[in-house]
Amino acid sequence: MLSINLDRETENYLAEIISEENISSDELLKKLIYEHWQSLKLRKT
Repeated sequence: MLSINLDRETENYLAEIISEENISSDELLKKLIYEHWQSLKLRKT
């Protein structure tokens, strides 16, 4: 389990994203981590 503290501005961004995308914060975080990991792999090759 991961617990993070976000500033108010970032919390607002998060709320807007999960509302627009209709996903949970867990799903969003998984997606963002995977996409970043993929971009790192592409840079290494």
